[in-house]
Amino acid sequence: MNFSQLVNARSVRQEAESLYQSLQPLLSLDPRFADLILTDLGEIVRFCGRSNGEITANELLAYLTIYALIKQDREKLNAAFKTWDFSEVDRLKYQKITLQLLLDATKDRKTDPAQLDELLLPAVLNKLDEAKGTNYLKSTVNGIYQFAQVIVKSDGTITMQEMEALSQVWQRLHNYQTLNSYQDGLAKVTPLTPPSPSFGEAHEPPPSSSPPSASSPPSASSPPSPPPSCSRTARRQNPRRTGPDP
Repeated sequence: MNFSQLVNARSVRQEAESLYQSLQPLLSLDPRFADLILTDLGEIVRFCGRSNGEITANELLAYLTIYALIKQDREKLNAAFKTWDFSEVDRLKYQKITLQLLLDATKDRKTDPAQLDELLLPAVLNKLDEAKGTNYLKSTVNGIYQFAQVIVKSDGTITMQEMEALSQVWQRLHNYQTLNSYQDGLAKVTPLTPPSPSFGEAHEPPPSSSPPSASSPPSASSPPSPPPSCSRTARRQNPRRTGPDP
């Protein structure tokens, strides 16, 4: 990896860690939130990544990192934080593993690749906030949208197609399906079963990653603010892609 790719990979990991920290209260509230979050994030990563026809290596790294943090998967944590930048063999291997994770998480999506499926998490959080008087929805959707921005910028450029994809992500995060209760939404969550490949090489222990203690639920407040603008200028030509396509 060249210097620019290393910088972009570090930015992706930092944003994934930031999102993980913000999701801690939800993950502590109900274990089903882990698979619900990863399913919606998988849909977003796949949709944004394929807006230009191909998912890049750093876009895959984004999902691998947040998956490993949420699942506390030591082997994937090691791959994302230790060997990804310096071992081409490991990087290619975990790109394939992450592609399979994305396929598993989004296997029930609609057939039209130009449209982003409805996201279940915002609807569940909306009902949860109504029932508990909390404000999970606003902070979570803002964190996920920021994560989506980092995904599309992970190769150093933003195309018009990626800008349009971000617009759809914003709309899906703020226009959600109707549920009778948040428990009804959680009942729809499909457990994610990770692939079990044969890992031929031993890896050094992953970085210690002790999840922070869950904070108290935030208080209720106003509706979400308008989408933040991207800092880079959109480019119409497609950048060169490096990652494999699922």
